Amino acid sequence: MNHRHRIVHHGLRAGLVVTALLIAGCTTPDYQWNKDSLFNTPLDTRGYREKFPIGVKNVTTTLAVPGKNGQERLTPSEMRQVSDVAAAFLMEKQSLLIVAIPGGAASDARVLGRAKQIGDLVKRRGVPASRMMLRVAREDSSANGPIVISYDTLVVTVSECGIWDQESSHDETNSSNPNFGCSIQRNIGLMIDDPRDLIAPRKTTATHDATRSSVVLKAYRAGEPTGAIRDTIESSSTIDAQ
Repeated sequence: MNHRHRIVHHGLRAGLVVTALLIAGCTTPDYQWNKDSLFNTPLDTRGYREKFPIGVKNVTTTLAVPGKNGQERLTPSEMRQVSDVAAAFLMEKQSLLIVAIPGGAASDARVLGRAKQIGDLVKRRGVPASRMMLRVAREDSSANGPIVISYDTLVVTVSECGIWDQESSHDETNSSNPNFGCSIQRNIGLMIDDPRDLIAPRKTTATHDATRSSVVLKAYRAGEPTGAIRDTIESSSTIDAQ
């Protein structure tokens, strides 16, 4: 009996030692209660939309083509560059393509001739005259300055994700991870087709007629067909192409 009692006694002691070791192994100095850090750390109460906003900014695309110092006719390389700018410009829906000649060469025949060639080339590439403007860059008084082709573009700006400067597995303030919501905002921003949609809603097209919508909703609520009813005199036929 005493022998059995000693076995049980030693077993309980061994169990207590193992439990104490496990508890000690789970405790590290980094996770100790720190009253000062808990109550003195400012909390970030912003939501993820405020922390990682989706913005819009204006970007100007420019191409400088030699003016007075250039050849009388545009070179093949210059024509390719101008054509590439025209193709990229056509993807912008409400921008204006500006061809600016230097103020000091406003009356130079070669500069004016090259500017006209540029205008004719972009027109052949599909840019309408209503979306082009030729102007004299008064701010450039140089007679040897380049002819500058430019247009403005709206682009969506998103935040860069991957903030790992804080411990993510333990936080005494129970606040969100610094990266929380960043990927959501970034993905939404990258999927936006037209940045102007973030500034103002698009105009309603003729296909979204309010009167027709009212008729359809009224019929739906009454349990009636919502589509157009085919007239009995309408008919159709197929042609057997054997």
